[in-house]
Amino acid sequence: MRKERFLILLIALFIFLVVRSFLVHFGFSANFIKLLELILFFSCLIAISDKKRHLYIALFLFGASVTARAVALFWGDNGFYLSVKSFELIFSALFYAYSCLLILAFVIRDGKVTRDRLAAAICVYLLIGVTWGMFFALQETTVPGSLSIGLDAPGADVDQEAIYFSFVTLTTLGYGDIAPISAPARILAIIEAIIGQIYLAVMIARLVGLHIADSAKESRSVEKPE
Repeated sequence: MRKERFLILLIALFIFLVVRSFLVHFGFSANFIKLLELILFFSCLIAISDKKRHLYIALFLFGASVTARAVALFWGDNGFYLSVKSFELIFSALFYAYSCLLILAFVIRDGKVTRDRLAAAICVYLLIGVTWGMFFALQETTVPGSLSIGLDAPGADVDQEAIYFSFVTLTTLGYGDIAPISAPARILAIIEAIIGQIYLAVMIARLVGLHIADSAKESRSVEKPE
């Protein structure tokens, strides 16, 4: 499992981003759908558990997010619910951001370009989108109307729409069906778009460089005289 940890995380991200969307479309309970994120949480923990220090920090963020979510699920839709929901989104965003940075450190490390490293590079890109989705959801939850989501009840499906908007921004598709209205939301959108483009350019260059360096080493070892 350790050898395929990033492939497992990539599958978990697919479930979270794609399967979750279909469940929302077919009217599954929001509380049931949120359980899918637990799969992603545990997959992230597996992926970054090579050092105990990293694991303990991630477990703290994970525990804080899950605790806030549990309180929010059983409290009801009122002012206190929105406060607890905000804490959930903050700790979720921090958890994904921390996981993203640790996986990025693995990707840019010297070594062969393996299947696991490629899966890790894709995971980083997708986790950037999920992290910013949490930030957008937090902005819309605390200041309704920050995004032009158009939901009748603020917070009814903010998470799903915020993640969708995040990936539209990250990939610079810019459909325009959801737009940032407030100044903080616009700043978040600008930063995410810039990070997305820089990441793709730098990461492709880094992986190609590692592959060339590894090929050169193999060529030199083959050409050594006996």
